[in-house]
Amino acid sequence: MPKNYIIQVLGRLSGYRDLNIIISNRMVRARLVSEAIRRSIEGDWEILFYIPESLVTYVANDPHEAASYIENPRSLEEVFREKIRESGLLEGDFSVKIVRSAGLYVGEGRDYRIQFVNDLDSIITYLFLDLLELGEADIIADISTGQNFYVVALLEALRHLLVYRKLEHILDGHRLSFKISTITPPATARDEGPPEPQPVDFSEIDVKVFFEYPFRSTPRGAGKIVSLGDYVSKNLNEDIRNGIIRELVERFSEPFEKLKDLLNTCRIAFNALKHNAPLCFYHREIINLNDLSVDEALNLLKSILNHIESRKRVSIEKDERLVKVERIMVSRFNVVNTFLAIALFKSLQEKLGGLSAIRSPTLSEIEESFERIYNALGLQLNTVFLSKEISDLRRAAEYLCDGEELLYAEVLSRLGNKPGRPQDPKRNFFAHAGLTYDETLVRRDDGEVRVRYQEDCYGKIKGYLEAPL
Repeated sequence: MPKNYIIQVLGRLSGYRDLNIIISNRMVRARLVSEAIRRSIEGDWEILFYIPESLVTYVANDPHEAASYIENPRSLEEVFREKIRESGLLEGDFSVKIVRSAGLYVGEGRDYRIQFVNDLDSIITYLFLDLLELGEADIIADISTGQNFYVVALLEALRHLLVYRKLEHILDGHRLSFKISTITPPATARDEGPPEPQPVDFSEIDVKVFFEYPFRSTPRGAGKIVSLGDYVSKNLNEDIRNGIIRELVERFSEPFEKLKDLLNTCRIAFNALKHNAPLCFYHREIINLNDLSVDEALNLLKSILNHIESRKRVSIEKDERLVKVERIMVSRFNVVNTFLAIALFKSLQEKLGGLSAIRSPTLSEIEESFERIYNALGLQLNTVFLSKEISDLRRAAEYLCDGEELLYAEVLSRLGNKPGRPQDPKRNFFAHAGLTYDETLVRRDDGEVRVRYQEDCYGKIKGYLEAPL
């Protein structure tokens, strides 16, 4: 049975009182809802605490110690873990991950402050990156503790993750369960009197995922990644932004070209499905899903983000009473949408990558395969138009001899129905589900009708798919 996760953001490392928590009509005595849930539900559930790095003020006595922890997040995770163990917050084992912070913080009883120069978009982006590492798991996000700022960041990151997982499985229907849990009102250590029994409320986290390419085109030609600088926030000092972009280009320009190839191929494959041109998938010269690596693309994007994070600057200022942590912020829109496009590509590669080995499919193979695909994608209207075009082509091919192959236009000419030249070839291509007269070769083969594109049309058809509108 796979491991699943109960995730909780902590707003402090200790000071939570015992609660009487009701789950499924059963009362559990625990300080944290996550612990009560783990003791009440079946399966292998691991508790994962996300702790803002601003809580370093709880464990660092002076600004130099705080700066050292911020520069070494693994050591901060470990000291947080030890503090939680010492406080006896829960009985079983647990894991700790750091959440990047934003804003100015003053620790209780400390004579220093710590300031994080960061933004919510970057925090959400890196949380999403962390959540991806959990793999395909069911998740319960408990929001009964933690500052609202970080709880909101977690929920946004989880929504991105859910979209990612749905796109990964958009053609097979596999679904994961993401839930929110909480008690109302959340109890604090300052509450007085015996704890009243508090039921846990669960609600499903869900998002609607439509079959759309994550980067939508615009009239000005935007809607795609064109440079490594697209991943860097535009809300940065120009010199700092240009400096990190130069570093990214020096380190990642060569593998980045492969990532752009994957994104472009994903967009072309998406257009072929959306605009109903299924025969394109049987020609690797038009859509080549097999020579690009999803793992390489994911690892590259993670390396880019890790490099950007490695450029954070930690300094001690103002008479050594202020720790300042300055990060290079990222574009959540471009980073997350790149991940989503990779997830979509993975799904298309797994389900459609093998079609190019067929080269010249039968009309029955096309119709049966893409009826299932279009149904999964909610593109049932494509099935209607495809069936009509296949029916017309099949009737015309009845007059071919077995083994004979002709251009579709020549088949129609034999029947005294010579087609005229279309005024708008691209529009005509999509209007006929890609089975056009002057580009499609038709052959009778032992009672079946096989089709393929003329080789000199590959480039033209790929151009249609790159800009269908």
